[in-house]
Formats: sequence, C-alpha cells, structure tokens
Amino acid sequence: MADITVVKLKVRRGTDAQRRAIVLDQGELGYTVDTARLFVGTGTEYGGVAVGAKNHAPLESADSRIGLTTAVTGDIVNEAGFLYQLSGTNYNVLSAWAYVGPAIDDSTISFNTSRKLILKDNGITGTKFAASAAYSLGGLVATQLYGLSANVDGVTLGITSSNQLSVINIDQTQIKSTTLGNGLTGGSGETIKVSADPTYFNFTSAGVLSLTAVPTLQSINFSFGQLSAVSSGLILSGGTLTAVVSGADESTITNTGGLVGLKSIGLGGETFHFSSVIYNQFGQVIGGDYTITGVMSSRNTNTPTLSIFNGVPDQQDLGIAYSVNQNTVIPVEYKEIDTTSGNLSTYQVNLSSAGFIRFASTLTRDGHTLSRFAIPVFAF
Repeated sequence: MADITVVKLKVRRGTDAQRRAIVLDQGELGYTVDTARLFVGTGTEYGGVAVGAKNHAPLESADSRIGLTTAVTGDIVNEAGFLYQLSGTNYNVLSAWAYVGPAIDDSTISFNTSRKLILKDNGITGTKFAASAAYSLGGLVATQLYGLSANVDGVTLGITSSNQLSVINIDQTQIKSTTLGNGLTGGSGETIKVSADPTYFNFTSAGVLSLTAVPTLQSINFSFGQLSAVSSGLILSGGTLTAVVSGADESTITNTGGLVGLKSIGLGGETFHFSSVIYNQFGQVIGGDYTITGVMSSRNTNTPTLSIFNGVPDQQDLGIAYSVNQNTVIPVEYKEIDTTSGNLSTYQVNLSSAGFIRFASTLTRDGHTLSRFAIPVFAF
C-alpha cells in the first residue's frame, strides 16, 4: 500500500493594510486575515489583485456604497435596488462604482423614487404604436405617424380643425326607414319625403306641399266612428256638415229660425256730444247722456265792465246783445291746414267772453267725484 503524504500549504498572510503596502511577486498569494480575502501578486501592483469578486451584503441607502471599506476592484453590491461594481480602485469615490443594471432612455422608460422601472409620463408617442394596438372593430386606428386616432370615413364623420369629432353629412343612406313615423317615407337608401295622397295633395315646383282638393265629408275616416266624431251643434247628413243651433242667450246673440246673429249694440245711432256712455257686462252700450247740461250767462247790468266773463255762448240765438264794452275781447291768431290744398293758413280772430257752460257731475281719473260745475268760455 502506497504511503500517503499530507502537505500543509500556507500562503503569505497579514492584514489588509499590510497587503496594500507591499508588492507581491508574480503568482505569489497573499491572504488578508482581517477581511478574509485572497490576492495574487502581479509583481508590479501594490497588494496584488483579488482572486474572484465579492458580492457584498445589500445596502438600503442610496450612495452608501462608498462606505464599503473592504471593497476592491471587481466587487459588486446591491445598493437600494441598483447593482454597482467597483471599477476603480478607490471605493469611497462614487464615480469609481459603475452601474451594472438595465439601461434606460429616460424619455419613455425611467426609474421612480423607489428605483423601480416605470413608463415615463408623456413617454409614449405615436411612433411607439403598432397597427395592432387598436382593435379593428373598436373605432380607433393606430399609426406610427399619428398614433391613436378616431377611425372616421371623412364623408359622414370627420375631425375639425379644433380636433373635435364632427358630423359632416347625413343622408337617406344613414337613416333607417323604420325610424320614420307617419307621414314620411324613404330612408335606408331612398330619398326621404312626405307621404301624401296625390288625390288631395301635390308638390309645387319649389317643392312645397299644397292642397289640391278637399274630400267629401262622407269619405273622412273618423277615429271613433263617423257620427260619434261630430260634436254637439253639428250634424253630418248626406255628406254635408250642418250647424244646429238649439238656442241663444238673447243678451248678446240672437237666434231667428236657426239664423244666428249678434244682438244690436248701442242706442240705434243716437249721438251724444261730450257724452257719458253706459256699458253692460258684455261691452254693449245701453245708455248715455250729455255731459254739457246747459249754458250760463254772465251779466252785470249796473257796471257791465266789472265781469270779464260777460256774455253767453249762444247770445245771438237768445237775442241777447252785449256791447263791446260789456264783453271781454281778446285778439288771437291760430293756424289751420286747408284740407283741400294742404296749405297751412294763419287766421286772426277776436275771442269774445261768452259766459259759462255747465257740466253734470263726473268721476275723475283718480277717483274723485265732481258735483255740477261750470267753465268760462270764449266765442269766436
């Protein structure tokens, strides 16, 4: 049986600080007792290079990787969800650590504050849509030029300049015939028009519906029966509709042998000047009277000139003559249009005091009652 020899091989060892201070020979191994790392010398670099990279325990805080004092080139650490590898030699410099995670364009895809991948706001543009992105029967279309848009035919529907969906044209093709009610026909491809009996209706050259004939009454179809559709006061006989008057109130309407007429309104043509008219509840004039009830003369025989209203309106007719000194005379001028020529003429006359005219009691507009009163007048 062959002898078995066990060889115990020990490599050069020391602290990590000691390693950093020496140059290991090419191929010489060195072990750091404080960081438990194995290094191999290059013959030129201080401390040699690590044999294999180390995955450090994950770090929760951003930029905390610069606190990994034992990290050497090639080491990897997960820092708050991002992977970094020490590509330089100085662990406490952020730029010495290279990001080794997924690359983003930061225009369509980005990281949120939790360092999770997200679609960036406003990141999806029309160039990102494939034609299959829009359902073929969903009323939308997707193109790389315009993105998502409403799929319109441009004939009946369109898009306005303000980017709003708009109706362009609706004709008989789009209107289904079953949607039309009584009196209309067409639709489903046929021109829509009024459905009229040509016996009684026709269209003018301007397309206006006109009545050309009136049917006889016996040919009219009433919805509740021909006779029941005729109300009280009417009778349908032999195609003729006749009014039947059974009576009248005799206050405003008279009925003479079936002939209806308005009862006489007024007082038979009698005229009242300055009249007071009496009406009944039907607006008929049932009475009237004169407002001017008489005249009153003014005369002072002892001193005729003391009264400025001497005289009476119809003094000549009454045979009463007053001298000029007894009447008050006022010269006046007035204008009047000639009804024949249309010319405006000016007249100068003398107004002569003529006593008073007497009025009956009356009711004013504001509700006051005036007893009998007189107003002085001038004659000319």
